[in-house]
Amino acid sequence: RKRIRLPLSDYRIPGAWYFLTVCCKDKKPHLARQEVRTLIVDIMRQAAQNHHVEIAAYTVLPDHLHLICSAGQNGVVAFVRRLKGQAVAEMRRHYGKAALWQQSFFDHKLRSEESLQEKCVYIWQNPVRRGLARTPQDYPWSGSLLTV
Repeated sequence: RKRIRLPLSDYRIPGAWYFLTVCCKDKKPHLARQEVRTLIVDIMRQAAQNHHVEIAAYTVLPDHLHLICSAGQNGVVAFVRRLKGQAVAEMRRHYGKAALWQQSFFDHKLRSEESLQEKCVYIWQNPVRRGLARTPQDYPWSGSLLTV
């Protein structure tokens, strides 16, 4: 199997930003219900707080999650593991669903020449492009979790 991950040390660089996509298993809309998307945002907020991760932008869509985050205290991989694991536990508890996420996640470490602001706008526009909202502000499952 081809290795798709960066070396683990690359996920712990202070000051770096990572564009992540976490997809639902088999691309099914496991996050389609409003209360599930709200639950995912709450879990993401708690995981970010526990791992001291800053999230510059996020959006939770019916079949995937986009976010731009810092490495935090324990690195991106530990943060995503916590987020996914907690979400599975809560989904099992509330809805009886066990298979929620696709294995691993897609990532891209932003390079210095890339605009963090442009990438954030791309994420916030995603629900508009998919016809889920008229404007980014109309979509309650998008935002930022910066501590500044």
